[in-house]
Amino acid sequence: MKSINPTISTFDNHLNWTISLVQLLPVVIQLGLLGIVIHIFQIEADLGLTIFFPWMCGAFLVHALLPLQIRPKIQFIFFVVILSLFVGEWGTLKIVGLGFLIMSICHIPIPIIGRKILALSLGVLLGLSMLGHISTIFTDYELRIATTLLMFRTILYLHELPHEKESESVSFWQRINYFFMLPNIILPLFPIVDYQKHKRQYYDIEANKIYQSGINLILWSLVCILSYRFLYHFIIPNQLRLDGVQEVTIYIIVTYLTVIRLVGLLTLAVGVLRLFGYNLPDIFNYMFFASSFSDLFKRINIYWKDFLMKLCYYPTYFRVRKWSPTYALTIATLVTFFFTWLFHVYQWFWVLGTNPISETGMIYWGIFGLVATLNTLSERKQKRIKPRPVWSFATKHIAKVFLTFLSMALLYSVWMAPSFLIWSGMLVTAFQDSWMNWMKVCVYISIFYVVSCILYFWYLKKVDYWNNVWRNIQRPKTALNCSILIILLGFSFFSNSNKNIHLFVNDNQLNENDINTEYSGYYSEILDVHNDISSRIWGRDYTFKKGRVEKFQDIDIVRPVNNVLGYEFIPNTKGFFKEKNITVNSWGFRDKEYSKLPEENTIRIALVGASPTMGSGVEDEEVFEAIIERQLNEKYASSNQKFELLNFAQPSLCALHYAYQIEDKIRHFEPDYVLFVEHCRPMAGFSKKLVRVLEAENEIYPELAAFMEREKLNLETMRTKTQMAQKSESLVSFSYKFLKETCDKYNIDLIWAHVPPTYKDNYYKDYKILADRHDYSKQINLSDIYDNYSQKLLVVGANDYHPNAWAHEIIAENLLPELEQLLQLKKDKQ
Repeated sequence: MKSINPTISTFDNHLNWTISLVQLLPVVIQLGLLGIVIHIFQIEADLGLTIFFPWMCGAFLVHALLPLQIRPKIQFIFFVVILSLFVGEWGTLKIVGLGFLIMSICHIPIPIIGRKILALSLGVLLGLSMLGHISTIFTDYELRIATTLLMFRTILYLHELPHEKESESVSFWQRINYFFMLPNIILPLFPIVDYQKHKRQYYDIEANKIYQSGINLILWSLVCILSYRFLYHFIIPNQLRLDGVQEVTIYIIVTYLTVIRLVGLLTLAVGVLRLFGYNLPDIFNYMFFASSFSDLFKRINIYWKDFLMKLCYYPTYFRVRKWSPTYALTIATLVTFFFTWLFHVYQWFWVLGTNPISETGMIYWGIFGLVATLNTLSERKQKRIKPRPVWSFATKHIAKVFLTFLSMALLYSVWMAPSFLIWSGMLVTAFQDSWMNWMKVCVYISIFYVVSCILYFWYLKKVDYWNNVWRNIQRPKTALNCSILIILLGFSFFSNSNKNIHLFVNDNQLNENDINTEYSGYYSEILDVHNDISSRIWGRDYTFKKGRVEKFQDIDIVRPVNNVLGYEFIPNTKGFFKEKNITVNSWGFRDKEYSKLPEENTIRIALVGASPTMGSGVEDEEVFEAIIERQLNEKYASSNQKFELLNFAQPSLCALHYAYQIEDKIRHFEPDYVLFVEHCRPMAGFSKKLVRVLEAENEIYPELAAFMEREKLNLETMRTKTQMAQKSESLVSFSYKFLKETCDKYNIDLIWAHVPPTYKDNYYKDYKILADRHDYSKQINLSDIYDNYSQKLLVVGANDYHPNAWAHEIIAENLLPELEQLLQLKKDKQ
């Protein structure tokens, strides 16, 4: 076997494969600026790009300066080195070993059908492991990286292998580099790179041209990702606050536009591959300018389209074309879209390790496939009209583009919705709006349509000129690239002086929609996100699997209960949660041991709250409750005054549960005060928590049952997002009111303390109104305690936004004096 593809050697006589350090200098400068921008703007930091990119740049530099014959080996070595940064040496050995096993199966000297069966069998075993039915040596995160490397490449490799010519000598390193593509380490959503193109387009033109085109693509990917970030933080409306046709229209359109994040990620992958000599074609072709659904399918992800055409469309078409061309075209297109849906399900299963089949996905791909089939049949009967600089052609073409875009946006919003019921509820909100607002939306779209027609007509008048301008924009030179990157860096200097710019540059916060989604996930202490690429939680959910996934209800010191709480601590137990000690006393709450009744001269305060108050991710003695108790007792020791803070907090609880806790347990400890720690997360979380209680068929207390009957709430109606939005405030109001009444009933003073979450907080004012309405006379507001700190320094981990030990110290430092003032404590005389 030759060390290099003979196709490459045929170019060796007339192409410059080598490139000097001086020639590389412009590329290196651009890479350096790209790296700085990626670091400062934290581009896809959740996926690990900020760690990956500097190592990739070093690998590129070494790779580009070495002889061509050695480069494939060096490329694989750097893959192993960089992979070890993310999964360690042992994890790297397992992933690489699995890849070698797959390639060995592909080359076993048996008929190809036997090799396919063996590969499929191995895939089934890995799938069962992903679902937790069998045990393997892989961790969840290792398995996700391994399977995203192999899930499509194995299919294409086995498909192409029988057609590989005997005279075509391909080296072992070329084959193995097809399976182990460097950017795939951090990008689980990855282009389906064709094996033939990967093999034949390796340095098929001059190296410096390939490298520069790779730089251009990486820069374009950053533009796409930053554009997505702008839409994500500043444009897309809150799903729970869509109250009219204008907001619903904006939400639908912007949700579709956020697909540019996917454009950016896939373009980034192709750009990095070009830096290592693979002159792969562009992956997107102006998808928002498609004039029909069939045209869109050809533009939106060209690699995916080519994959389906090769494996689904052509085999089906040539099998049935003998019946009739029209019949063959129809069947082949429908079969292709069926497999499009199936392969998306297959892809998301390996990426997230969950069942990705949803009614919205089936509706989306079913309608897309049907409309695209009708488009294809219609276009087949029509003569293709060349663009002409006449007004009638311009208006007709732009009308098709608008209709395709708006239809696709509406359809895409179906796919991104958690359920069809929720999506239909959103449309009901729009249809219930006034005709005047509908007219406004139509006017805005009409104005935009007329302007687009004028611009397109102007373009057709001087098509050659504008095409030349666009080609020059697509191929920016070093100076222009550097200018764009320097402007971005200059823009970042204003981040400390403007809150919005700081949010855009640092991107360390979720928007309101993702806060709503994440809040619902606190019930099980783990995020649960479907295949929504427009959500930042998606990347965090993927990387969250790096370690062992811990759910609160699965740890040994917790048991289920048939009441509104759902779970409770087991008394007299010790365990670990998030690698931290948790000690449960004999009374069944996380704290040290206390007597049932308070001793003389003791002020007893019972804390109620959720996981941050319980101390998720910190040691027993590091919880702010324990810190405050120690400091109070030390400070007032000489006055013979004692303090006891009993921490009844538990993950996923809210005001909905606290009155039950007081009635069931807390009152028996005779506290003087109940300190209600409120983190002011989205009110929709109350409804979601109640839905989970109803789904588990747990008992609810009589007052809550009466409220639900009065408000006509049940499991079916509360599952719709519209109902959640409408009823959440009344549910929170009921919870606040009943909690206050319960405290008054047992002569316990209620203190309401707002301790903000470590991420963006927009809900304090809403809760403050309710606290005032229900006579919460003792209030503590700590809204600004994190203002002078970087979020990264406050959280338990990159994918866990609970306050860490230092953040608990900050809470204690700020809460203590406020508490002293409310308790009217006087300092000891020194």
